[in-house]
Amino acid sequence: MGRLTGKTAVITGAASGIGEEVARVFAREGAKIIVADLDPRGKTVAASLSADGWWAEFQQCNVTDAKQVEETMAFAVRETGRLDILVGCAGIADRDSVVDTPEEVWEKVIGINLKGVFLTMKHAIPHMLAAGGGAIVNIGSLSAIMHRSAGIGDAYAASKGGVTSLTNSVAIKYARQGIRANSILPGPIITPMNAGAYEEWEPRVPLGRLGETRDIAEAALFLASDESRFITAMPLIVDGGVHAATAPSKRKTQVIK
Repeated sequence: MGRLTGKTAVITGAASGIGEEVARVFAREGAKIIVADLDPRGKTVAASLSADGWWAEFQQCNVTDAKQVEETMAFAVRETGRLDILVGCAGIADRDSVVDTPEEVWEKVIGINLKGVFLTMKHAIPHMLAAGGGAIVNIGSLSAIMHRSAGIGDAYAASKGGVTSLTNSVAIKYARQGIRANSILPGPIITPMNAGAYEEWEPRVPLGRLGETRDIAEAALFLASDESRFITAMPLIVDGGVHAATAPSKRKTQVIK
């Protein structure tokens, strides 16, 4: 307890899934939480955290809208006096090959998953510099480095590869100014977005189970805390060993439509 005491964290995509769990874990560790999401359910998440005795506020934010992102970061500073941590969890998935992907779907996936990370870092970093430094944790995906499922969309894979590359680039540019930036590459995690792929992925996990949102949230906590003070530009794989398993699945892979 208390690993983030005195710090303010903006968490995008915090209305559900991984983002919501990150908000709960960070609040438990003493951070003041800005629940940032386009989904108004984020207000319920913030209220729940406040009811448990933690400091939390909801800020409705479309991560593809520069003005809304800028206002979200400014809101965090107005309300708490500082901005120390940014966790980028906002994201959507697609299931199509590059040939089958409509252009508007490509633009939507790249917009939320990658442009959203660009905009949130762009508008958070100046406030972090003013606070003397900070920590950025962006949620990428195992699909950025390996492709074993026909059910993973090409737009999604491209966006998540971009998240890792962009995060690493930012990490190097701002390292001497006290800002660390890392990404997490989750494997198969139990979330509403992944609901259609559980049966395919579970047999592939060496640890014998699918991941839980708590597994990613705890990894994010480590990267956001001072315990990882000598770690930056690192894509942290959290996948139960899937990336290292060489035996193919015995199940027939199916395209998810």
